Amino acid sequence: MEIKIAVCDDELLHIENIRNALPDLEMDIYTSPFLLFEAVKDGKEYDVLFLDIIMPGFDGISLAREIREINEDMIIVFITSKMEFMQTGYEVRAFRYLLKDQLSQGLKRVWNDIEAELTAKKDEYFVYEFERQTNRCRYREKR
Repeated sequence: MEIKIAVCDDELLHIENIRNALPDLEMDIYTSPFLLFEAVKDGKEYDVLFLDIIMPGFDGISLAREIREINEDMIIVFITSKMEFMQTGYEVRAFRYLLKDQLSQGLKRVWNDIEAELTAKKDEYFVYEFERQTNRCRYREKR
């Protein structure tokens, strides 16, 4: 199963830490929350988003809130240096929080949980390819 991942952080050091902790995975990198939002708004789909919370101009919580309006199924993991945003983050259904100073230790454990979650979700969708683009739709609509 190919997992589509995006990382959005304005600090390259933390992006590199994520890449080093998950070296076998391809990921799209965004240093601007505006660029990630535009990509998602234009139809780019991701299974997993790693979002910094504190970024200039457009914080990660606001970004997650806007992305949830477009796609409610993405797994969002907040990477942050401060836990004070945790309660607000759960309002946008954050999957996990990772503290930046514990990123390398915590990321592998969180990744195992992400894989388990994606495996469970996989059975909920019919996946097909049309015009060189992979699409998916739910077997059952929520009521």
